[in-house]
Amino acid sequence: MALGLWRAHNMQVFRDFLPELARHLKRPAKEVRKTGIAGTEFPYQWVRVYYGDDRKHPDSVCDFGFAFPVISRRKEAIAIFAQNAGYFVFNHLCIVAVRKDRRSARERVIWGPDDWWRTR
Repeated sequence: MALGLWRAHNMQVFRDFLPELARHLKRPAKEVRKTGIAGTEFPYQWVRVYYGDDRKHPDSVCDFGFAFPVISRRKEAIAIFAQNAGYFVFNHLCIVAVRKDRRSARERVIWGPDDWWRTR
């Protein structure tokens, strides 16, 4: 039961973010829909999502390995595509950072409070 729910959720996120995902992967949406995301398209990087407007004192934190974020201003949402954990959606009121590996203290913020209210 739980595995079926997880698969259904992943397919829903995949379908909902297909245009943005295809742009990220630099492949036509029709091709991505047909073949999915190849294992080689998941980078060796970690994505961290902070809830709240302060990375030093967040309300919650989520980490994803072998993952990449896809930001949709139109949907006001961020999808995280993780090779092993699955696909997740967060509202746009968070901070998204990328790290080269799980132990790295250095991270690059790619979405934060300054981006929350910019025009779509």
